[in-house]
Amino acid sequence: MPYFLGAPKVQFFDSNGDPLSFGKVHIFEPGTSSPKDSYPTIADAIAGTNANANPVILDSRGEAVIVVNGQIKVQVTDSSDVDIWSESTIDAIGGGVLDSDILDSNDNEILTFSSTTSAINYITATNAATGNAPVLSTGGSDAAPGLNVDTKGSGAMTLGSQDAPVVIDADTIDLQTGGSSRADLNDSGLRLGGANARVTTVLDEDDMSSDSATALATQQSINAYSTRILRTWYYVTYSGGIPTLQDSYNVSSIVDSGVGILTIVTDKDSTLADHPAGVAGSHASTPINFTSTVSPITVINTMNADPDSVRGVVYG
Repeated sequence: MPYFLGAPKVQFFDSNGDPLSFGKVHIFEPGTSSPKDSYPTIADAIAGTNANANPVILDSRGEAVIVVNGQIKVQVTDSSDVDIWSESTIDAIGGGVLDSDILDSNDNEILTFSSTTSAINYITATNAATGNAPVLSTGGSDAAPGLNVDTKGSGAMTLGSQDAPVVIDADTIDLQTGGSSRADLNDSGLRLGGANARVTTVLDEDDMSSDSATALATQQSINAYSTRILRTWYYVTYSGGIPTLQDSYNVSSIVDSGVGILTIVTDKDSTLADHPAGVAGSHASTPINFTSTVSPITVINTMNADPDSVRGVVYG
């Protein structure tokens, strides 16, 4: 990053404290005797154009405009090439900082910098005109350098305005608007609105068998489950081997078809060709075997003996 070697002009003095009139400023690569270019403006330093003479000749006030890139070595002499002083390594000052800090007027750190040996990637901050936002971007020799932002300890990082921030801490990412949480994500799942259950997964189950309090359902599984509607239910009791329909829904008739066989004729057709999508039943202690036909549905409970009662629910 280019910077002024003293902004906007640098001034040098001789051993008597007088301006170093027409003195010379030699610029080298840091710690070497290899010359390094300096420039009259920041734009020239960025473009690498219109390099200053090396050494730079100071004016009668001992001043010059010197813009350099990165670290440099400086050697200052008088007009007769007598050494005044030199510094083997000088880092960027003000506009760019290498291994230095930016301090406030009380010498407190505002921004600190550290370097990486053989670094090839960097951050660029670009200002903006009216109606546009400044840009913080990455660049360098890598094809796609990312950007890592880290906080000390478990401190949170907040992005955005005070009323609509994204807050990231060690455990949670929280999206807020109007000062309230709208969605937050942690190891327990996603939560909307800052309250209630967290969502941990999305399931595709036609029968919703997981019965989860933290899983969402796909459109397909919701559609499949919603078509599994109640078709029929019934409650039949036996007395002396004779069945009586005590209560029912969509049942047109019952027929005692023999010992242990009860035929229940329903008013509704099944949506399936061979059997209802779900059937449930119970009686005293003997298992019930359900079969069915369509238009109308006939549910046959095949038992070894007449039970005390039969209850059933048919879905289709």
